[in-house]
Amino acid sequence: MEDNKLAPRFSRFQNVVLCSITLIFVLFIGLFIPNKYRFMGVIVFLLGLPLIGITVVSTAKKLSVLHCLNVWISIISTAILFLLVPAIMTISYFSHLNDYRTSIPSDNCIQFRINANVKKTGGSGNVGNEWSYKHAINSNQFKSGEIIELNIKNPFTITSTITENDDINDVGTTTSGEYSFSVFGNYSEEIVITNSVRVDERGGRRNSGAYALFSVEYTINRVLPEDYSFFDVYFFTESQTENSFLWGVLFLGLGSLLFIAILFYAYKKRMIKIESERKAEEERKFQAEKRAFIAYLDGRSLRDVAGVPESIRYENGIPVDNNNAEYGSFTVYLSHNGKCYHGQKGCSSAYLPTHFFKAKQHYKPCSKCCYRYYDIPEWHEKYMSLKVSAQKFGIEE
Repeated sequence: MEDNKLAPRFSRFQNVVLCSITLIFVLFIGLFIPNKYRFMGVIVFLLGLPLIGITVVSTAKKLSVLHCLNVWISIISTAILFLLVPAIMTISYFSHLNDYRTSIPSDNCIQFRINANVKKTGGSGNVGNEWSYKHAINSNQFKSGEIIELNIKNPFTITSTITENDDINDVGTTTSGEYSFSVFGNYSEEIVITNSVRVDERGGRRNSGAYALFSVEYTINRVLPEDYSFFDVYFFTESQTENSFLWGVLFLGLGSLLFIAILFYAYKKRMIKIESERKAEEERKFQAEKRAFIAYLDGRSLRDVAGVPESIRYENGIPVDNNNAEYGSFTVYLSHNGKCYHGQKGCSSAYLPTHFFKAKQHYKPCSKCCYRYYDIPEWHEKYMSLKVSAQKFGIEE
């Protein structure tokens, strides 16, 4: 239940600020999604952005209304409610993410992403054009960009196999020297290993002696395990004091959500109260107007107060008197194709009777025969007005 008179109106710039708060908050929510469910981030973004945007704007309005805050103060308060805790948690997350990447798990197994970049660097003659590439680490094949797990206590080698596919395949293979992680020390640093591969033509005399040279560059970067969540990294600390602080921040965030829920509840109660008071005020005014109307009538009928002549009776809301014509003295006449109404039957071939009030709405008076009822009587307008008021107040005539 929204009261537009109470809710503040935000300027275009203020709306941009509120949209920015929404966007940052939605991006923070994306950090909660584990790596293997990153595709869900798109769904969260598309669904969460409008819903959270409405919540952010509503929170700013409700703060302004309930606590009588300046518009900018309510926007700043909203930003604190939605972004203070996420900001602290995000800083802690990335700080601990760096700690994780430089740490050694108890089982010594670390996950890495390996990207392979193959470049042809030279050669002689024509070996062919249909190339395929295979990569293996310790004899286990992998694809470029794939995440693999390595035991950092065991050395590893990378084998590059490049094949030119034809009737007789031309194959070149190179295996790197053994690498051990203990040499690099910092497990968060990127490792680059390059293999040089030579592929010799084996297809016959015509291309005998032809060969191709390739450079295969492997970049190895440590990544989070796919099943790791935001909180696995957030709480990645051995300090009990810091751990207590992180729990405190988490509970502060829950407190912020609880405050927003209470704010919405209090605002709803406030609007219900305002609506109830508004209806009570309307009822008070209605009863006062009714009493005033009854006092104005002073026991008289609506006809008497309006001054309706005794000879007048009402049929279907229009006055008729005792004249012998179809509508009494209010009868005028129309012709089939004429543009005027006539006070005298037969004038300009006018023989179709109608009520003057109806004719006045669509036709003009005949300049020859119309000499009465040039306007709707005042008593009729007053009577119809009194009748509307009587119906409004539930008073029978």
